Amino acid sequence: MGIFYLHHDYMVLYSLYWIFIHYNKLVHYLSLNYILSHMPDKKRRNMSIIIEIPSALKQYVKNHDQVEVSGNSIEEALSNLCKDYKELKQNLYDVNGNIRNFINIYINDNDIRYEDGMKSVVKDGDFIQIVPSIAGG
Repeated sequence: MGIFYLHHDYMVLYSLYWIFIHYNKLVHYLSLNYILSHMPDKKRRNMSIIIEIPSALKQYVKNHDQVEVSGNSIEEALSNLCKDYKELKQNLYDVNGNIRNFINIYINDNDIRYEDGMKSVVKDGDFIQIVPSIAGG
């Protein structure tokens, strides 16, 4: 009799484990991000990207640590950021319209200089960091 109950308890635990694991997989597969990120599309959509703002520039973005923007490339995302926060542009770009030399841009912790530069493609959920170089002695 005791073996039956022990076997039954293991069956119940295994059933609960199976339901838990497969339910989580189902939620993952049905999540909007997963579906959109794996959906083949002919035309790239504008998506939401998070830009981390360094302390030195927060005053130009209403003291936000991060700002959410849309765009298909780093160039487009930063352009959209500057459209929303006009004072920021003069601090990011030089007179020729290029990112200032002392500003480094990272996408998901990767330096864009080793990617496609400002043309680097971004996708929904990507994280862009603006990192000003610090010099001194």
